Amino acid sequence: MLIAIIVGVVFYVFDPMQYGFFPKCPLKLITGYSCSGCGTQRAIHAMLHGDFAGAVKYNMAIVVIMPYLIVLLIAHVFLKGAYRTKALSILEGKYMICICVVLLFAWLFIRNYYHI
Repeated sequence: MLIAIIVGVVFYVFDPMQYGFFPKCPLKLITGYSCSGCGTQRAIHAMLHGDFAGAVKYNMAIVVIMPYLIVLLIAHVFLKGAYRTKALSILEGKYMICICVVLLFAWLFIRNYYHI
């Protein structure tokens, strides 16, 4: 939880467009194609500043998947006992993982085909 807070503060304070210490995408550097995660750092920065339209422009996938990631984090940190077991069996189940993988591959294809 502490790491998530620290990462959130770093992304809130520092704009990835202006600071060079944020990592660059190796796939983009080598091939010129955007991976499913390209733009995630800029999208997170935009979302933390309330600019959801800007976040969608940077990486629509992270905007769509962020609520899932937040619920997953909450389940790991705050739920206990049977509630946690049930929630994590759903959130980390094979169907949810398959859905996420299919969506990320679809986004990879769409963003490169349509140059988004």
